[in-house]
Amino acid sequence: MKMKMKKQLLLIISLLLFQGLYSQNIENSIQEIRKHFKWINNQKLEKFSLENEEFTDDIASEGSGLDIYFKNDTTYKLVQSDITSTNVFTTEYYVYNDKLFFVFYKEEAFTRNPNTFEIDGSKVDFEERTYFDKDSIIRHLTKGESVVKNQQDFEQQFDALYKYAKFKVKHLAMIQKLEGVWVNKEDKNDNFEISGLKALRYNSEQVPTTYRMYFDGRYLWFHNTEDNEANDFKYELLELTKDKLEVQDRLNGEYKVYEKIN
Repeated sequence: MKMKMKKQLLLIISLLLFQGLYSQNIENSIQEIRKHFKWINNQKLEKFSLENEEFTDDIASEGSGLDIYFKNDTTYKLVQSDITSTNVFTTEYYVYNDKLFFVFYKEEAFTRNPNTFEIDGSKVDFEERTYFDKDSIIRHLTKGESVVKNQQDFEQQFDALYKYAKFKVKHLAMIQKLEGVWVNKEDKNDNFEISGLKALRYNSEQVPTTYRMYFDGRYLWFHNTEDNEANDFKYELLELTKDKLEVQDRLNGEYKVYEKIN
């Protein structure tokens, strides 16, 4: 009986020691996160902005935006804003060594003048803080009541956004060359206009379809944001100058040469 009690006591002590060490490790990680958070917000970072179709298929009723904060080709912070007729939803993603380590999410409700019913400000109804370490959530804090029914997967949302943010930062010179109107020398009905990461592709009746552009280092991808069931375009980039674009269509193997007309 005494031996059994000793074993149980040792087990309890071991569990308490483990819990203490685990809690201490969590606190150490939180302190590191706070240090990185403070460092990022104290930096003089450059900023690029993307709007609506340039980075998302899920556009809020009054518009969506993504601000990319970076320095020396390294992205440190993303801020997504989604605006509806009643609310502003803001999500701040913080990055260190290409890893998401903290997310601050906020919901604000518009306030209206009681006499004119015009919007005169906003008030914060909900805040959410999520701390990450090695791709795992180590602390999750909320304040207030959210109007969003389902809990958000910030890691998944970040991965989708970060791809376009890194593309914008890394390939800025190429993106600037691509901006403008391009016409196929062999087919005047094959033309498109690029602005930022958005491309308008025109058919023979000059009706545009909206695409989002992405480059992975070799291939140019054009995602149809108006019809997810439609085929996207995938071009291998062969040559790009200020007035010439040569690509190979990876779906049918066709070579195409475009010239910029403005």
